Amino acid sequence: MVQNTIDPPEQIDYFDICDAQVGYDKQDVVLTIRDPKIMDTNIEENDMIVFSKDTNSTAYIIKKIDLFTEKNMAKIVIKGHEENTQLKNKISRDNSTQIILYKYQKVRTDIFGFGAIVFDLLTCGKPPEQFYSKKLSHFDKENESVDNIKQLYIQVSSYQSDLPGAFDYFDAFKDDHLLSYAPSDIVELILKSMLYKAKKTFVCPEGVKHIEGDYHQAIDQVIEELKTLKDKYREYERVDNDLINQILTDIPPSPTKSFKEKFDSLQELNKLSDIPERFAKGVWLLRKLADLIQKSLASPKKGQDSHFFSEMFPENIGIEKSNLSFFYTAYKTEESYKDDLVNNRFITTINRNISNPFVPDSMAFIRRKIHLEVLENNSNNNEFSYYFIDSSLRGDYLQKNDWIIINSKLYKIQDCDVPQRTVQIEIDEFSLSKDSDKTEDNNSIPNIIVDPSEEYVYYAAIEPCKYYLKMLANYIYHIFFVGKINASASKPLLSNLISNYSFLYNQNNFFIQPIEKIVYKHDDNIFVKAGSKEKFDLINTVYSYLYLKLAFTENEHSYYKAIKTTEKDDDVKRILAIINDIDELTKMIETFLGITTGILRLEYSKVEDEINLKKEDWSNFTLDFPDFNEIIHTLTGSKFSKLKSSALAKVIDTFIEDISDGKLILEFNKNEKNEDKINLKINVSDTDIINDEIKLEKRNWNKYDLEFQSYQDIIHTFSKLKLDKD
Repeated sequence: MVQNTIDPPEQIDYFDICDAQVGYDKQDVVLTIRDPKIMDTNIEENDMIVFSKDTNSTAYIIKKIDLFTEKNMAKIVIKGHEENTQLKNKISRDNSTQIILYKYQKVRTDIFGFGAIVFDLLTCGKPPEQFYSKKLSHFDKENESVDNIKQLYIQVSSYQSDLPGAFDYFDAFKDDHLLSYAPSDIVELILKSMLYKAKKTFVCPEGVKHIEGDYHQAIDQVIEELKTLKDKYREYERVDNDLINQILTDIPPSPTKSFKEKFDSLQELNKLSDIPERFAKGVWLLRKLADLIQKSLASPKKGQDSHFFSEMFPENIGIEKSNLSFFYTAYKTEESYKDDLVNNRFITTINRNISNPFVPDSMAFIRRKIHLEVLENNSNNNEFSYYFIDSSLRGDYLQKNDWIIINSKLYKIQDCDVPQRTVQIEIDEFSLSKDSDKTEDNNSIPNIIVDPSEEYVYYAAIEPCKYYLKMLANYIYHIFFVGKINASASKPLLSNLISNYSFLYNQNNFFIQPIEKIVYKHDDNIFVKAGSKEKFDLINTVYSYLYLKLAFTENEHSYYKAIKTTEKDDDVKRILAIINDIDELTKMIETFLGITTGILRLEYSKVEDEINLKKEDWSNFTLDFPDFNEIIHTLTGSKFSKLKSSALAKVIDTFIEDISDGKLILEFNKNEKNEDKINLKINVSDTDIINDEIKLEKRNWNKYDLEFQSYQDIIHTFSKLKLDKD
């Protein structure tokens, strides 16, 4: 039998054959089935059963079906087509008889076919039966819901999902040329039509199966949904459809390149003769990114949507009339962000994929599990010791204004001592406004009750301005360095080293040398009078300096720390300072490349036209981008240039050698006078010997007064690291 390409599951698997035991329960005929495949059948109430040995092939209706998963068994109660039929008098007991279970095909079949046709139209002919069998069937379970699947699709279509395989499930809806996905409400129409077992479909709108005779309601829902979509997408009606009206040109115009395509193409400009073009296009994109940040941080004007936070990776940025905008806004308000924290929705909204070069490590480890214990002599009952259950690149680091979720309430860290692992927390106004236990005058807040054995949730706070500045630094790295000397798309290890060192020793003033006096004197003709090589080196120094001032927001020379007032528009002042410096860099590049002044501030097409005019002049360009590590070393005072760790390597080699030989060397004093120093060489597996020796010597250790050495200090000692604390 040749199957139709859009057969629903109930047509492909429209019958099952198995053995059953026939018995009675009062007046009911009960079939007991112990065939394991019954546990995965799509047979349900109101479907039909035929006994194989019945020559008349009489069909009986399934009145009730109970599945017993732990026993791999099902019990089915059947009835005749007439209500008063006494089946007990017609069907005899039987220990084993073969039955055929038939799927009763009703309106569900038609609705599945409708969904398959919509899928075919939307995807331009992709096979709907493969979409269901290989992709959609993964979600077609009774504990799933269309709402949940749609939410996952929204995350995929906005490049937000970290669920393994999520993008593959919905690849049929992606336009690979435009890098965009089909509208979620049209995909929802397909899901509600084609899903079979999940809740919230047209056939099972409330998560329960329709009783026979109610199926017309499903058709009514489909029609209502189509009317809603028609009103929403009225601009695409037949009268305005060029394809239908045959208003076509022989060669359709190519679509405008997306931001990601422009950005990716920069890293392909790796030849020396390409460097001038990379300079020009790169600084243009950098200025547009700064404009996007400025627009995102500014207070919305009347009639504009509010905006709190958007993720700044290339796939989430689009170009419209030479201006950048976010495709997807993660949070329009701070309140919606806090609500997601409390309700554990945040981790499905934000991309935390650590392997993505545009996901900061701080974002990858933004959510962690934490234990809290009340400190003694804690009069306000808001001071706790803490430790994290999981590991992170930042160890036990947390900071003021981070969050802890306790009993579905949001608490802000008011103060912390990371070395001592203590925090002081206070309930946030967001939860306070929803807290029914507080008194009317708001002066009495319920005590914070924690259980030391419980796991609580910690979130590093999102500060949009800090995030955007760090991301702009990341774009500088990718625009000017990636693809060149020792610079891959991976996050630069040197930046991680500097960041971790400054955190470890609370050093935020030892790098980013003030070079403004040399760099930003374009108006005094210092740059104009410089030679070609000097101009090139100075340009490289400027954007590297911008990188440092953006990437390390806690450094006293950074853009973030430069604004020290408490006004609400601090963030706007910061980005204006950045834009001013980017404009200076733009003038320098225009002067160096000999292109028209101001051209790099115009639309992208004019930039490309100017580049095409100059390409021949740049064909013999011989200067190359600097090594990222070398220029960062220069600007940070070379504090991180040579890490000599040969001593540490020797210690590790010796330790590994002892372990590989099956030996463990224990050396300790037998008494306080240092007499009879004991050396033990024993097999690592002989733990009983170790325990016995410890019992013998334990009495001599009761006056022991030495402490473990600091981890950082001992690593410094062994490796002779050139990272001075001062």
